Amino acid sequence: MKILAAAVLSLLLFGCATVSELNAVAFSRHDAIDASVYELLAAPEKFDGHSVRVIGVVKFSFAFEGKSGVYATPDDYRHNTQGNIEMTGFDPKFNVDQSSLSSINGTYAVVEGIFRARPQIPKPSSDSSSRICMGRCWGGGTIEHVNRVSSWQY
Repeated sequence: MKILAAAVLSLLLFGCATVSELNAVAFSRHDAIDASVYELLAAPEKFDGHSVRVIGVVKFSFAFEGKSGVYATPDDYRHNTQGNIEMTGFDPKFNVDQSSLSSINGTYAVVEGIFRARPQIPKPSSDSSSRICMGRCWGGGTIEHVNRVSSWQY
């Protein structure tokens, strides 16, 4: 009876969770700086031009004008907040199909690439006229030349 209970418990804990696994690595940068999404958003200039390794909830969108990004939390992902780091391109050696990447949308993953800080949002001018920030000026920056995307479970 104990064996049956242990088997049922094991199936409940491990067998029912279907999480897509992906470990797509073109090459791993040993000099990559470990950073959180929050660190990249708070001090983008500190990481500008450096190779970074970040863990977050990923979204891959390959539709016309679709945006791929790394979010800090599942809530940020679900509500599509501005608190994300956009991914803008993959390293030429990174060979993985779009459906594999899309299969891990909404899950935590490790992402490596080159971080580029975005310009700061312009402050209102002294003559009280307001400036409107259109397009890509929100958020802390982008990760370019993505060379690694790996599923991550905590």
